[in-house]
Formats: sequence, C-alpha cells, structure tokens
Amino acid sequence: MKKFAWILVAMLIASTAFSAEVLSKNAVGFVKITIPAKQYEALTIPFNDGVDPDGIAWTNTAIAKEAASGSAVYFWNSESQNWDAGTLTKNATRTQWAVKVRSRKIKPGEMFLYKPYAEQTVTISGEVPDEKTLDVAINAGKIYSAIGNPYPCDIEWTNTPVAIEANGGDAVYFWNVDTQNWDAGTLTKNNTRTQWAAKVRSKVLEPGHGVFFKAYGTNAAKAVTFDRPYKWPKPENEAAE
Repeated sequence: MKKFAWILVAMLIASTAFSAEVLSKNAVGFVKITIPAKQYEALTIPFNDGVDPDGIAWTNTAIAKEAASGSAVYFWNSESQNWDAGTLTKNATRTQWAVKVRSRKIKPGEMFLYKPYAEQTVTISGEVPDEKTLDVAINAGKIYSAIGNPYPCDIEWTNTPVAIEANGGDAVYFWNVDTQNWDAGTLTKNNTRTQWAAKVRSKVLEPGHGVFFKAYGTNAAKAVTFDRPYKWPKPENEAAE
C-alpha cells in the first residue's frame, strides 16, 4: 500500500524570531511516497535545488541516492514519443546509473516513471518554488506530454490550468498504482456541455505525482501557466499582497 505525506519546513531567518515572509532559500520541503518492489509510479519533483535553473539533476535526488541496485527510472522523450530508461548498478566496485539517464535534469512540472527493485519510501525534496507563476510545456496535438503540478500542493485536475484551457478531445492519463496502468479520460466540449470523462473528473493531482496529457488533432504546442497557490516563500523584490 502506498503511503503519502508531505511536509513543508520553514527555516527561519533568525532562530529567536518568527517571520511570515520566509525567503525561498530558507524554505525547503519534501514528499514521501512508498512504492512496492518492482512496481512503477509516476512521479514529479515540485521543488528546486536552489542552484541550477535547468532543474534538479537526477543523480542528486534522494530517490536516486537511496535506490537499490536494479532500480530503474524512465524519462519521457517528446521527440521519440518513448521512454529514455536507465537502471542502477550497485556492487563492490561501483555505484552508477546508466549513461542515458545519468545527466538528466528534472524541472518542476515534469513527470517521470520510477521502479524500485526493492520496496522504497522515496523522498522527493528540495527548495520550495517562490516564483509567482510557473509554466508547464504542452506538446502539439497527438503528442504526449509528461507533466505535473510544478508547486508542492494538491490541486483537483479540473481546476488545473491544463484542464481549464483544454480543447474537446484532449485526454489525460493518471497512473493507477494498483492496476499498474493508466486511468484515461477525454474532454467533451460542445454546444451543450464541457465535461471531463467520469474516470478522471474527480482526480486530484497530488504533489510528487504526474500525468500524461495529449492534445487532440492539430492543436499547437503551448506553455500553460500555473499560479503559485501560497503566499510564501516570497522573493524580497516581490510586493506584498
């Protein structure tokens, strides 16, 4: 059984005083998800590392560092429409991820698959995003996009900007850890109704989890903007709300 929890830890600027305006460099968070041995889970990392604007390096994540030998990670390749996969080799002489994934970086809002060789409580951690908005890339029609909420918060699927801006025929795919398959649903949009399929209508996009999204027909590629759902951490140069 998967156990889910997320905790946000605010490191105060001064240990003797409380500040409601916590800077991003002083706010870190983590998500813990237990994944059974040899089962897939669709994950995201809704955090930054505070160093690299291109994302957190896979090999620097706690997931990769705590993995057992034989564990595997799968990154979606939008061009080939297939997975770039790599496993971990861990023995007396070396501990090394496969070349194909060793240098990968993960941005907030990017989904990937992970399969531990032994049951693992994965820790997804990093610096809480302080940007007022974050964009998530959606590929052109008929091309799958591996996405998630770039912020570490729950959000109902139908309330996401991706779902709100979707066109009729667009589809979303939620990973079902029990069946080890995707729960899919399309959007019906016509003169009488705008409604997502019942199977996904009540789904919640949880922090640390991701989905597939596929635009219908010839829709152009675009960036969808997520608004920061919390008022902190806030950059020093951002005006008070």
